[in-house]
Amino acid sequence: MVSQNVSRIVDASTVQRANLTRATQQRVGSQLARFDGWYNGALAAELAAELGSVVDGAARLAGKQADAHLHSMLTEINGRPAVHGPAVVDGSVRAGTTAADAYDRLASQYRYELSVGADDVAALALVLDRANRMVQMDVALGAREQSRATLAANMNTVSGFRRILRPELSKTGSCGLCIVAADRIYGSFDLLPIHSGCNCEVAPVVGDLDVGDQLNREDLTRLYDAAGGTSAAGLSNVKATVHEHSEYGPILTDVRSSNRSLYQVREDSRNARVVGIRADIADQEKKLSKALAERAAGLSRDSQIATYKKEIDRLARELTRLG
Repeated sequence: MVSQNVSRIVDASTVQRANLTRATQQRVGSQLARFDGWYNGALAAELAAELGSVVDGAARLAGKQADAHLHSMLTEINGRPAVHGPAVVDGSVRAGTTAADAYDRLASQYRYELSVGADDVAALALVLDRANRMVQMDVALGAREQSRATLAANMNTVSGFRRILRPELSKTGSCGLCIVAADRIYGSFDLLPIHSGCNCEVAPVVGDLDVGDQLNREDLTRLYDAAGGTSAAGLSNVKATVHEHSEYGPILTDVRSSNRSLYQVREDSRNARVVGIRADIADQEKKLSKALAERAAGLSRDSQIATYKKEIDRLARELTRLG
């Protein structure tokens, strides 16, 4: 059956994306674990740029994988070669900001956690958890962006697409939002609404053939019969809606959830940067004070003093620019 062959393609896509996500999380986590310049703004910005480059590369690869698997699915469904979509993932997949700016928030969180009493180990654990969720979302965004381009490139045969549930990738199975939304068919030019931790794949709808519906039926039947939040009773309380997130685009949320505006995202990023710069200035002023005292005691510290003053002036100018 076509659905069985498509199922194997979907399974391969799921494994590839999971492996890519895990490898990227490990790479990002390794760099964060080795980092010790949390209170140095220049070093933190350098780390964020490196992490952003790693994540942007992973998003591009996720896009290539999504194109390859959709091409295979469409070729299988149509019985003739499909068209590859144009490569559209180049740079950050986040709207209104860059990956580097987004990952710079990790340093601000680390400093914040220490300021409210966490020790180094606890602060790093929270940063690593956030970084893992950010990586997962960025990889998913890369796959989603490319999926739309590939489906649109085959619009002569594709009338839409459906999300495919991947309950095996979550400890608790597919979330209620994804299950409720699994009965929807999206247009070829739509972006799949996703959410943090979403593992859904997509399958094209070609004519009357909706292989995604076939692939979901077994999982949906099992999940509706299961106990807990994804039971039939639990799902009746889930009201899925789509919000336009200022960085992620369309996201799937409960109607009780809220989303941030682009202004709020930028303002949060600005505020986090201000906090980081002020911490950097305090650190440089502490070093300057020590160097001045040592020079007064007869030690040669002119070079260090000049360096600290120059850095303080640079940070002060940046703080002024941010307002």
